[in-house]
Amino acid sequence: MSYFLQSAANPILGTFMNAYIWSIDGGFTGIVNFSLGSFLGLPITFFINGLLLKKFYVGFLYAAGSFTLGLSVALVILLTRAGVVNFLIFGFIFGVGYGFYWANRNYLTLTETKSKNRNYFTGINLALETVTSVLVPLCIGWFIYFGKILGIDTYVVNSAVSLMFLLWAGLLVAKNNYPSPMIRKILAFRVSTKWNWVRVYTFGIGITDGAANFLVSLLILSNSWHEGILGTVDSFSAIILGVLFYFYGRKAKVHHQKTTYLFSLIVGILASIFLLIFPTTIFGVTMFASLYYFSIAFIWLTTDPMIMDFNDGEIKKNHIERYSLVFDREVFLNMGRIVPAIAFILIVNFVNPLQILKFTPITTYLIHILIVIFLWRKLNFRSKL
Repeated sequence: MSYFLQSAANPILGTFMNAYIWSIDGGFTGIVNFSLGSFLGLPITFFINGLLLKKFYVGFLYAAGSFTLGLSVALVILLTRAGVVNFLIFGFIFGVGYGFYWANRNYLTLTETKSKNRNYFTGINLALETVTSVLVPLCIGWFIYFGKILGIDTYVVNSAVSLMFLLWAGLLVAKNNYPSPMIRKILAFRVSTKWNWVRVYTFGIGITDGAANFLVSLLILSNSWHEGILGTVDSFSAIILGVLFYFYGRKAKVHHQKTTYLFSLIVGILASIFLLIFPTTIFGVTMFASLYYFSIAFIWLTTDPMIMDFNDGEIKKNHIERYSLVFDREVFLNMGRIVPAIAFILIVNFVNPLQILKFTPITTYLIHILIVIFLWRKLNFRSKL
């Protein structure tokens, strides 16, 4: 229920935050710099959260992180002004809120699930997120569009609603007595060779996932389409995902994960090719977004349980603390996420931004696939997926 409430606030935290930055003349670099700041803030906050867990209850920090995340959105909307440094700073604050939330959420997910029920848990969680992803972006997008016509400060209203949802989400967990980790060391130094390969693999996922944080929003906003169109595209994509999640949950078995994962990568390549052909039409961008979101969602759906199993194996083999591996994974995930953001910022002054957006997906997917090919036998995906 807590995760469901967070997912209801998520479109405000992600998609429409990008739209807000664009609306105050942040442009291409404003949105990307905001994303870069958040990617930097996330792992740093994971480390600070590990220190705080030595003195504070995990449920309290989860609730505090949830509230901070909502508060950071309000601060961004109320205080942000255009400027590269400002977007980096407020993106970092946003990343701090996300860091406290996700550090404790990831730990709770690992401790409250086991290998036998992680596929089921991940599927249910994604299904609930799909419900909110259908309804919330559509409602918010058109509310912003018509609110502007009526003179309503819609972004302030949306930030207040997201804060309410996130506060509720935090309180639901805080009132339960979940066991807190006994943390002695946060940094994981003596890890197995297999976990080093997991780091490389996580870095590759981060590259693909990082581009998704700003790519679709920039494609829509750069074509002068308003927030209502942005919300409709997100909702249309979520409807397709919801149907696919339903049939996957009904029909798929554990041995289907490898095939589904590989198919997700193929769909990502097809989406990238589709964008190269139709980069400036609503139909083209909508179809790209639908295929792109499908690919990203099913990559997480099929690999998250596997990574958690590797996590359990590392704990048993090398006696590394669970939170250390949660933090370690977050570091390499965000290192990967930073790559497309920095690449965009470095070359945007020399290349038309629309051309960069066109070629970003195909580039990130090819890197992802090359990493998978290299690691296929090293991580023994054949038996794990």
